[in-house]
Amino acid sequence: MKPAQDQTQAKPGETGLDRVVSAFAAYTVPFVVVLFALGTLIYWGRVSYFASGAFQAIPMLEGVVLALSLALLLVAAASRKWLYVLFAGWLVGNLRLTALSMGWDTLWLGQAVPLTLVPLMRAVTIALYYILTYALFTQLFRSELAQIGHARLQALGRFSGVLLLVAALALPYDQFLPVMWGVVGVAIALVAFLLVRAIRLTRSVEAVWYSVTLAVVIGIGSGAMGLFASALHVDLFDDTIMHIAAAFVSSLLIALVIANSERKERHHRIKAQAELSRVYNVAPVGLFTLSMSGALTRANPALLAMLGVANLEGEKALWENHFGRQAWIKLVDHLERDGEVELEMQNLRQSPDQKRSSYRVKAVLENDQIEGSLQDITGHTDAISQLRLQANRDPLTDTLNHHGVDAELRVSLERMAECETYKLGYLELNSLKTVNNLYGKAVGDDVLRQICDRVKAILGLNGQMGRLTGSEFLLFFTNVTLERARELAQKIIDDLLVRPLMIGGAPFKFKCSMGLVELEHTQLEPEDAIVVAKRAARMARKSQTGQVLVQRHDARQLAEQGQELRLLREFNSGFSSDGLSLVMQPIMSLSDPFGSLNFEVLLRKHDRNGKLVPTGKIIAAAEESGVMSQIDRWVVNTTLSWLDENSGKLDNTAFVCVNLSGMSLNDEPFVEEFFATFERYAHVARKLLVEITETVALHDLASTRSFITRLQSLGARVALDDFGAGYTSFAYLKQLPANALKIDGAFIRSMNDHPTDVAIVRAIVTLAQSLNMFTIAEWAEDIPTLRTLKDLGVDYVQGYVISRPQSPDLIPHASSSAGFIDDHKTRQFVGYYVQPNTDDFSRTL
Repeated sequence: MKPAQDQTQAKPGETGLDRVVSAFAAYTVPFVVVLFALGTLIYWGRVSYFASGAFQAIPMLEGVVLALSLALLLVAAASRKWLYVLFAGWLVGNLRLTALSMGWDTLWLGQAVPLTLVPLMRAVTIALYYILTYALFTQLFRSELAQIGHARLQALGRFSGVLLLVAALALPYDQFLPVMWGVVGVAIALVAFLLVRAIRLTRSVEAVWYSVTLAVVIGIGSGAMGLFASALHVDLFDDTIMHIAAAFVSSLLIALVIANSERKERHHRIKAQAELSRVYNVAPVGLFTLSMSGALTRANPALLAMLGVANLEGEKALWENHFGRQAWIKLVDHLERDGEVELEMQNLRQSPDQKRSSYRVKAVLENDQIEGSLQDITGHTDAISQLRLQANRDPLTDTLNHHGVDAELRVSLERMAECETYKLGYLELNSLKTVNNLYGKAVGDDVLRQICDRVKAILGLNGQMGRLTGSEFLLFFTNVTLERARELAQKIIDDLLVRPLMIGGAPFKFKCSMGLVELEHTQLEPEDAIVVAKRAARMARKSQTGQVLVQRHDARQLAEQGQELRLLREFNSGFSSDGLSLVMQPIMSLSDPFGSLNFEVLLRKHDRNGKLVPTGKIIAAAEESGVMSQIDRWVVNTTLSWLDENSGKLDNTAFVCVNLSGMSLNDEPFVEEFFATFERYAHVARKLLVEITETVALHDLASTRSFITRLQSLGARVALDDFGAGYTSFAYLKQLPANALKIDGAFIRSMNDHPTDVAIVRAIVTLAQSLNMFTIAEWAEDIPTLRTLKDLGVDYVQGYVISRPQSPDLIPHASSSAGFIDDHKTRQFVGYYVQPNTDDFSRTL
């Protein structure tokens, strides 16, 4: 280890006078004190001041030491210095140890100590004096001891004090003394070793004087000095004076060591303060002190430069005049809550030429004032903003990407929460796929850039453009009315439709469509806002008018759509059967009402709150999110599994109606999986009556005919659902070999009030009979409708007049669909009016 520099050597910045004073304090003063003490004692010895019986001054001396110790305790309390407390206790212990050595310890302040307590008091005095002496030693030389190490030896010294105190309390005095001498001997050797190491490695003057003190106390206290004087035949002092000399000299030297340590500490503190002041003035970070009223009471030059002021006079000193009232309130709130804070804030622009800068403020609350620093992070903030901007932009079109769209949507919705309306456009580039197919993706990308540049030029400062997919974009209109947003949107459509794009030198007219929606404040998720706008765009595309479709959705309308929008979010995150269930609505035969048990399987879904979701909303959301095939797969599998479990209880069941969507029938993997499942449950799957709507059938007539033929070959049947609703129903009926026609409920529900509906139903029944098909009428709700359907020759009826949808658990316990009729009059009507007709059995199942 490299020796520390001598404390008396010249240091940078130290004057000649400083060096003279340091040397005088380190060497001359202690030497003079020792000479003065020895001279005084020689004089007292000659006048026999301490002759036998002349100790009346002892109580006064004890009182003075106690008063001095008390004064030191008061100083320690004021300065919060543990060293003064130790020194005060050590002085009292030194006095009592001297009294013990001279045989005066049976008195305290002139009062006799009970003789029974004297041995215990002596042992405890020695133990406590040892503890205080060692603690004072480690406190005085804590920096030196830290440098020289030997932590285990230092710990041994502390443990020895505890051991000595325990022995003092537990052992008789005559047994305690051998333990004491052993412990003290070890401690003296330990301290001497540590002092020698400290002097060699740190060149500490204080360690030298402490060593002298220790040598004097040991020499006099142990009688070694007296033996040495006798050997030389020198008789300067008697034992009394020598003990007093030991106490007097040791106390003075310890005081000098403490004083010199304080002087050095004060010197280092002054030097550190000067260094701190220099750093404060040259620091590149702004440093400040704020009063709780918001006034800057101190600021370094860097802060003044940041604020652009030369001094802190008048209003220039107010924090809020530089950073705003809200910034000051935010700063104080955080400090009062946490005691410290780290914030980012921007300055106020005092003039048009002043730059808007960003700062990081770190501050703490200290003694009713705020101490802190201000760091200019404008460059960092600008870089982060640029990176964030790049991260939120689509590199091809320089429009907002998905992250940017999401962020802009959330900001817009927050503004909408402040009672602002929200205009959102959804642009679909319908011809982009054609361009990619004809000219290649590279040309398509160039066209896309051209389109985006033209759209952004029209929007200007009135909005932003974000890219959702390859050909779908969102337009954010800001600070404009709905009419102005419509004008801008229509201008974009007209520009793309009328002004052709140049592709390979040739003009190309681009087809596109746009929906524009205005939303009012409501609990709306960003994804929901996109869905609402997208629906408007699709309606605009279907209209094929080249006009922007404008829709206004108030809070009530959005709340009504909320359930469907939540379904869309749920389905878009992936299909799950949670909340899905099946119910079964009985279908009664009008030729044999009590002899058959047929029913239709219907889908149900409950939301998270247990509320039933309308089936129409389920279908719409499932088709829009692309999970309709998965729902149909779940319905078919669940239905066939149920039929398999209850096959022994369904002897009267001729058919079970199941609906399949057009999306599923046009999904080849679904169709193949459907028939694989059908063959696995072939023994019950033959009961299926698969319902196909007219619009699905006509979407791909050849595929639909193939599906029907394949299904019938396996023993199942097919019904054309909602028959009669489309104007092409009768024309295409001969091309679809269905087994049944399910008459659209719109003709049934109020047929007795409209003769035309009766005529249409009669025509459908006649057509079905001629083609050997059976008919099912749905939405029958009363007895007159039931009577008319019977008179027209309809084969089966379904509706609330018969039964509402039932739990699948109830179906196997019934013998017929008519058994579910609750109304007495309806049941009586069916029992008397609807009688079995054997002529109809050949057409019905």
